[in-house]
Amino acid sequence: MNFFPSNKILLLSLLLVTAWFGINFAIKAKTQFFQLNYDWDNEIEIASKGVVEVDSVSFNYLRFFSESKINTSPQNTYKLITKEGVYYFRYDYALMKNATTQIKGVEWVTDIPDTYTGEGEITEVKLSLVQGEGESIVTIGDYRLRQGEAKYFRRFLGEMLPLVFKGRFHDVFNYPHEAIDANTSKTLTSQIKEIPIANNYVLFFGSNDTLMTSEEISENAIRIIENIHKKKEPKRVFVILLPRSTNIEYNNFTSKYNRVIVEAIGSLEVEVINTETLFSKNIKKYLREDGESISKDGYYKLASEIANKIK
Repeated sequence: MNFFPSNKILLLSLLLVTAWFGINFAIKAKTQFFQLNYDWDNEIEIASKGVVEVDSVSFNYLRFFSESKINTSPQNTYKLITKEGVYYFRYDYALMKNATTQIKGVEWVTDIPDTYTGEGEITEVKLSLVQGEGESIVTIGDYRLRQGEAKYFRRFLGEMLPLVFKGRFHDVFNYPHEAIDANTSKTLTSQIKEIPIANNYVLFFGSNDTLMTSEEISENAIRIIENIHKKKEPKRVFVILLPRSTNIEYNNFTSKYNRVIVEAIGSLEVEVINTETLFSKNIKKYLREDGESISKDGYYKLASEIANKIK
């Protein structure tokens, strides 16, 4: 009796295993190699910014000198052309003084120059992000949806679900959004009319409302939610409450603010994401060392919570 599988079964098994690994790689590749998410076939050159002298470069920093001032915008993508290669990058903000430009919060779309110093050319390009084909989403709020580790929030959501992000601005990974650092609940009431129509809205604001009265915050929150439902007709509206803080004074504000928001929008059609509850089991993991800013793990937790509600 032959206890060994036939050659046909072995071949079929090998093909199935190979196919599985191929599919698994294709699914994970865009997460592990984020550059695969860009539409390289339709790159458009906008303008050459001229020849520069690269002085310093690292995984999140670039400094160069130029004969004249070079104007750039964090809304766009750039490529650094050197004798060693071509490197694409986006960034958070730039500091310019005389002939020196420091670019900070850099995210290299492709490889990072290997401690390169020397002559190069900076070119501004249009390089779109290839998005999903699922429901649309707008993330709107203040610096908590843009600064620091917030850049990962949309990226995590995009990896969890085939979402289409909308907005007039683009983050360092090129995801569209509607987050403005200085936003308050008051400024958001007028911003609502400018934001695009989408299936889902994620609101995260309040950190800049420290000088407002409870009545003002309450009225603004109600107006924001009501206007979104009236003018945008979404499937879902999420409101993220402020996280706890190790700063006693600021923590008193966040606790009061959260109570005001919950009471104000309690009768409205909205899903509240309570960070106090969500982060409570491991607050040190979900907040950074300053005790106020949300960590990368914290934004992953938030993204998971919202993704699960959209599914």
